[in-house]
Amino acid sequence: MKKVIKFLFILLILFLVGCTKEEDDTKKESEYAKELNAYMEGIIPQVMEKSFDIPLDFNFKDGKIALLEWESLSTNAVGISKKGRIIYLSSLFDCKAKVKCSIFIDGTLKDEVEYEINVKGEMSVDDYKHQFEELYIPTSIYKDIEFADKEDIIFGSRKIVGDITWTSSDESILTSDGKYKNTNSSDQRILLNYSVLINDFTITGSKEVLIEGNHNEEIVNHASDWLDDTWSISTIKGDLEFPKTDDVGKVDIYFESGSKDIIDDSGKFVNWCVNRDVVFNVILSINGYSITKELKMKTFSEEEALEYIFDQMHYEDYYQSYFYTYIVSGGHANIDYGMFNFYTLDLDEASLILRETGSNYTYGKKGYNTNTNRSEFEVLMVPRTLTVKRPLDIKSSTEFITVHDTGDNKFNADQWANEVTTSSRQVSWHFTVDDKKIIQHIPLDEVAYHAGDGGSVFGLKDTGVKYTVAKPTISVNDDGYYVINGQESNLKAPYADGEYQKNITPAGIYTQLGKNGNYYMNNTYYNSTYDKISNCGGNYYSIGIESCVHNGVEYSKVQKRLANLVAHLLNLYDLNPSRVLQHRNFSGKYCPQSMIRATEYGQKSQFTLESFYKMVDIEYFIIKYLPDLKVEYTSLNPDILSNDGEILSYVSESTKVKYQVKASYNGHTFEHTYETTIHSKDE
Repeated sequence: MKKVIKFLFILLILFLVGCTKEEDDTKKESEYAKELNAYMEGIIPQVMEKSFDIPLDFNFKDGKIALLEWESLSTNAVGISKKGRIIYLSSLFDCKAKVKCSIFIDGTLKDEVEYEINVKGEMSVDDYKHQFEELYIPTSIYKDIEFADKEDIIFGSRKIVGDITWTSSDESILTSDGKYKNTNSSDQRILLNYSVLINDFTITGSKEVLIEGNHNEEIVNHASDWLDDTWSISTIKGDLEFPKTDDVGKVDIYFESGSKDIIDDSGKFVNWCVNRDVVFNVILSINGYSITKELKMKTFSEEEALEYIFDQMHYEDYYQSYFYTYIVSGGHANIDYGMFNFYTLDLDEASLILRETGSNYTYGKKGYNTNTNRSEFEVLMVPRTLTVKRPLDIKSSTEFITVHDTGDNKFNADQWANEVTTSSRQVSWHFTVDDKKIIQHIPLDEVAYHAGDGGSVFGLKDTGVKYTVAKPTISVNDDGYYVINGQESNLKAPYADGEYQKNITPAGIYTQLGKNGNYYMNNTYYNSTYDKISNCGGNYYSIGIESCVHNGVEYSKVQKRLANLVAHLLNLYDLNPSRVLQHRNFSGKYCPQSMIRATEYGQKSQFTLESFYKMVDIEYFIIKYLPDLKVEYTSLNPDILSNDGEILSYVSESTKVKYQVKASYNGHTFEHTYETTIHSKDE
């Protein structure tokens, strides 16, 4: 028993000695920290505005050599380099950053020390809060408000974005998601609290906001009276700029067109026409209270149409430019002086071959306008025996006019006519157009192989999405459904390679207004060659036209001939100009590339797609509504501008020219002198 007691006593002594040794070591380790702290006082600046060096090892007074390992505990403000430097990270705000130093002696961690550093930021938190509240919080609220969920302005130049969270102090008056709930006629005050998480900084604050009393009926009636006083438009002569709110910015105003085939809900003129009544429903709304009123307008009369169409033809500024030939084959910019959009050349519709029966042709029935020059027209048919190009399939209907350009560097219309009627390539089209003539190769009722969509079938399907604007934004969501103007449709995109495709041709998918007021969309398919969702019905439901783009051609004249031909085909098949599509619509191919390139390069010239479509609109309007228009142009600067609208040379600097128009139709006359500034190609 005595031996056991003695043994336990010895263990107790050893334990106490060990504890004393550990306390000595701890004390000694705290001395290391004190000694390092004293040294670092001379290293760490009072306010850090730039990077500074720090030691990676340290010789202590007792002769021990320590290795120091550093770590940033505030990575939004400072960093640590491997070479021994605390890196200033251009902190957004004044702040206190922390770094940690681990002291190792003989490979053993002896101590860890934290240092606090005052970091100079780009601004103080108070300055940021002041700017934030000015930008994002109104002083008073009188209706539902959409609070921003991102802060991207204050540090926008650095592309730094913060996430915002909002909280209302009184949800019964204004909810945290911005819903106006004040049912009293008196004003109320609340605190609007916010929190911004930006670059690992969290900024919180609040601002007192006035929630105005509920006077919805009074406010809407004021807006209605204001609209009556300011909107006295009776005749539509172009796109309309609809007000989206009243004069004090309180009431939301929505326009719903009752004639979306003429002008859509956004005020965009969809189809020019004469003497048509247009009715709009105007909805004025605030906080769920709304009234609807009717607004009646009318499109222009025949007399007004004369002035309108020549105003549309006119250029205030005309930009001379280049057009481009096929880039793969050494294409380059080509000189073309340009041409004003005068209506001076017309096609004889009675020359067009609608169908071929045996050795007989059936022609169009309408003659050309005898008051204009006749466009030269020829026929060079693909032989019936050359079925690789001319399958002799009869189209069930003609739904589109498809515009191409050859982009070739050498072939004119005659040379392309020879190519399309003799070669064994499985490609064909109905017309070739250059600056001299139009040549027809296949009857209009037959299929030609020009669109790259095989035998795909045209068809319009109800999307289930309400029609609002003529040119909607279309995409495909993760479930494979088409999304139109942000709303999911009931139509799915093509399924290929084990997934729904999402890459829509840049030229877009054709849509139109359905009788039920919804968007109707054309059938689509996936073109694997160009990796694009494209329109169906190019080969079997459209008329294909190749426009010649080769070195030396006057492409501005090609475009005018092309626009007139397209307009006559629209008239012949009772189609509106929205049915004019590009080759790119049907396959994704970069065609008509000269106009696409001019558009993508940001040209202001007539070679862009926008300018070409406007030419078609003008030609179509005259053919449909002013078919026997008589017009005489007189250039007042004949050394620069011809009476046909042709610019005779490049100008080296901005030059003003004038011309006179004398026009008459159905007993109505119009005379006017126009002035245009021609800009050089280098402006």
